[in-house]
Amino acid sequence: IELVQTIEEQDWSSCTCSDTSFYLTARREGTNIFEFNLLSSFALIKRWKPPHSCKHYEVILNTAYKNKTLALVISHSTTSIVHLELRSSITLDRLWLLDLNISHTIGQPLIRCSSLICDEWLVVDNNTSQLFHIKKDGQIKSVYPCNPSPWNAVLFGSNLLAIRTKNSVNFYKL
Repeated sequence: IELVQTIEEQDWSSCTCSDTSFYLTARREGTNIFEFNLLSSFALIKRWKPPHSCKHYEVILNTAYKNKTLALVISHSTTSIVHLELRSSITLDRLWLLDLNISHTIGQPLIRCSSLICDEWLVVDNNTSQLFHIKKDGQIKSVYPCNPSPWNAVLFGSNLLAIRTKNSVNFYKL
C-alpha cells in the first residue's frame, strides 16, 4: 500500500465518490462540502460553504453519490430533526427535500444513506431501528422495522443488500 495523499481538516464524518470526484464533509454546524479531483492527485476542486451546502445551524450527517446527485442527511442543530436532501453534484442545487420525522443528537450513531437501483435511496436509522426506502421523486416508498438495529447498508449489484448491525452483517435479496 502506497500513501498517495493526506487530506487534513478535523473530525471528518462522511465521504462518497463519483468516477471523478471525492466528496468529504466534517461533522460540525454549518457543514462545508469539499470536492476533490480523483484524477489529479486529489486536488481540491470546490468547497461549498453555508448557506449553499446547508444552513448555518444545520449539520450534514452523511452523504451518498449516485448518477450526478448527492444525497445529504441533514440535522437541525437546535431541534435535532433530520431531513434528506437530493442535490445536483455539479451545482449543489436542491432537487428535493424530504422531512424524515426522526431526530439525531450528538453521541447517537449517525443516520446513514445509501443508493439503491432506479435512483432510489435507503436511509438507515439506528436510533429508531428503521430503514426508509425513498423513491427517486423524494417520497417515502416504505419504512421497514429492522431488528437488530441497523448501522449502515450498502447495495451490491442490483439485488443484494448488506446491512451492518452492531455485531453482524446481514445480507438480503431485494
